[in-house]
Amino acid sequence: MPDPSAVRDAAGEWFEVYNPDEEHGVKLPGWIIRNDRGDDHRIFGKAEVPPGGYLVLGRNGDAAFNGGIDVGYEYGGISLTNDGDVIELIDPAGRVVARIEYGEDLVFAGASASFDPASLNTPDNDDPANWCRAATAMPNGDFGTPGAPNDPCQ
Repeated sequence: MPDPSAVRDAAGEWFEVYNPDEEHGVKLPGWIIRNDRGDDHRIFGKAEVPPGGYLVLGRNGDAAFNGGIDVGYEYGGISLTNDGDVIELIDPAGRVVARIEYGEDLVFAGASASFDPASLNTPDNDDPANWCRAATAMPNGDFGTPGAPNDPCQ
């Protein structure tokens, strides 16, 4: 969600990661979040993607100010541009484990980009055809499914 409408970008930007492993969680302390401009944030504290689940990472962890989003980890030093960007998740060994590149065609004012749940694998996330505008209304008036399965793309 690089462009929320319910709150300012600085308060309401978020993204989520999914763990397809149904048996093991992924502990993220020591991992790095990096964008296309070279801004990065080293994850510290408690941050884990549960088995078969999602972790929402956001710029503001306070639901009273971030548009009502339940953020599992608050990061700083990175913003998501509204005209396209890259989000990389880098493990402590320096390997890029996840990389999403999006253009302005996948930035929807007030709605997150939703990765089609029928395509939940790494190679498919590079194909813009597997992404669409989220259709589920959130209580704050924006659209998305933070921390839950995504809407299917039509």
